[in-house]
Amino acid sequence: INAVLDDLPEDTPLDSHISAVSMKLQILSADLNDDLERSMTDLVAALPRACNEADRGEGLSEALAKHLERIEVRLNSIEASTSDQVLVLEKLDVLKRNMETCGETLTEAANWSALVRECHASFANQQLRKVASELE
Repeated sequence: INAVLDDLPEDTPLDSHISAVSMKLQILSADLNDDLERSMTDLVAALPRACNEADRGEGLSEALAKHLERIEVRLNSIEASTSDQVLVLEKLDVLKRNMETCGETLTEAANWSALVRECHASFANQQLRKVASELE
């Protein structure tokens, strides 16, 4: 206020200067009031749309949460069945290795049986040198 009064031109009376400043303040106040009223009207008009958007966002987040729960259940069931399937595969692998070992043992036993038959045949024919070479 003192700064405004200090800017008083020398040829202007104090009362008219105060009246001019008061008028400017009233005009500025009215403009500010109009801007404020317009902003409030815009805000009130936008409020229902903002509420609808908030409700829509809430609905979407709830739907997403339910969808994520369903996915989690599916993943848990897949994980459980996968664990069972892995156990079955492990058992099948053990069975396969055992069968391969049995096959190798049977092949070796067949080879020994063939050798024994050949040796018996050679003994029967009195071919001792052949028996000795077959056993080496």
